[in-house]
Amino acid sequence: MSDYDNKNKGAAFAPFSDQKFILSGNLDVQGIEKRCVYIAGQTKNNKKIIKIYQEIGVMFDNQSDNEKAPNYTGTLQDHLGEEMKVAAWKRVQENTGNNYLNISLSEKLESGQNNSDPLQSNNKSDPLGDGDDIPF
Repeated sequence: MSDYDNKNKGAAFAPFSDQKFILSGNLDVQGIEKRCVYIAGQTKNNKKIIKIYQEIGVMFDNQSDNEKAPNYTGTLQDHLGEEMKVAAWKRVQENTGNNYLNISLSEKLESGQNNSDPLQSNNKSDPLGDGDDIPF
């Protein structure tokens, strides 16, 4: 049996029937202001609860003619405060027909960095940039 690697991946589904978005606002946590939303729900024992969720990022509608491009793109902060890129594709579950988002995270590149294949470099005589014109 192989292990599934779900690092920097996720999915978002419609809320459970008992979940209801009730509030949003700022919450100061030890001097650091956090943007939060509050979701009403209940436990398995039917006890009413309110869960607090902290905002970690934002996605924007991604207009593209490329059918493989994500429907949404944006940025988020990981648990260490580092900024990452987030992309999401609209999907439909085959067995239920329910809509969901397939989400993928990647490192945010600094200005001037390029995540393309070094063999596709603009410098055709030295694609690896190592002074050797033989790419192996």
